[in-house]
Amino acid sequence: MKRLLTISTLLILLTACSTKMSYHFMDWAIEWGLDDYVTLNEQQEDQFDELLTGFLKWHKTNELPKYANDVRGFRQQISDNSFSPDYWLQFTDKLRDHWYNIFTQCFEQMWPLVQSLSDEQVTLINEKLTKEQQELDEEYADKSHDELIKQANERIEDTLDDWLGSVTKQQKQLVHQYNSEREFTTDMWLEYRHEWYRQFKQTLLERSNTPQLKTQLKMLLTAPQQLRSQDYQQKLQQNTYKFGEWLVALRPTLTAKQQRHLLNKLDELIEDLDELAAEGD
Repeated sequence: MKRLLTISTLLILLTACSTKMSYHFMDWAIEWGLDDYVTLNEQQEDQFDELLTGFLKWHKTNELPKYANDVRGFRQQISDNSFSPDYWLQFTDKLRDHWYNIFTQCFEQMWPLVQSLSDEQVTLINEKLTKEQQELDEEYADKSHDELIKQANERIEDTLDDWLGSVTKQQKQLVHQYNSEREFTTDMWLEYRHEWYRQFKQTLLERSNTPQLKTQLKMLLTAPQQLRSQDYQQKLQQNTYKFGEWLVALRPTLTAKQQRHLLNKLDELIEDLDELAAEGD
C-alpha cells in the first residue's frame, strides 16, 4: 500500500535516463506496485482506476512544469558557479514538498478505497509491511561504522558515476571524507520507520473509525516528518547542509568533460519534463 503512488517525484528529478519512457509506463508501475501488497476486488479496481487516471492527468499538467523549473534552477546554480549549501537546503525542501504533495492531492479519493478494504486484505497488507520492516532491520543489523561508511561511499560514487560519467580518485577521497565526518543517523531513521509502520498498520486495522483515523492516515502519508524526534530532524538538517558544503567542494574538481556530461544530463531531463508536461495541455 505504501507504493500506491510508487513513481516518486525524487525518482523523476534525480533519474535522467529514459525519463519519458519511465513516465509513460507509470500507470503500469503503480498498478504493479499495488498488486505486490493486495489484490483488489472488481469495485475497488474501478475506484483505483478512476483515482489513477485523475492523478496522472493532474501530475502531468500541474506538477511536471514545477519539476522542470526546479531542475532549471539547479542547472543555473551549477553552470554559473553560484551553488551554495543554503540553496541545497531549499532545493531538498522542494523535493520533499513535491513528494508529499502527491499524497495530499490524492488522499480524499484514496480514503474511500482504504475504508473499503476487507479484513483479509488488511491482514495481507500488514503482513507485507511487517516483512518489509524485518528486511530493513536485517539490512542494517550489526553494521559497524566502517561498514556504513563503505556502503555510503559506494552509493554516492555510483550516483556521481551516472551524473558525471566517471569519478576521479580525488573525488572518491572527497566522498570518503564527507561520509567520515558526517553524523550517521541510521538508528534514528530505523526508529522512525518502526513507528511509521506501527501507526500505519494500526490505522488500517481501525480504518472504519472516522474521522480520527482519517486524520491519522493523512498525517502518515503527507507529513510523516512529525514522527521524527527533534534531535533527528536537527541532525538531518545539519547533514543536508554538510552535503551542500560537500557539493561546493566537489565543484572545482570537475573536469571539463565531467561538467559537459552533467549539464547535458540536466538539459536532457529538462527537455523530457517539458515535453511530458506539454502532453497534458
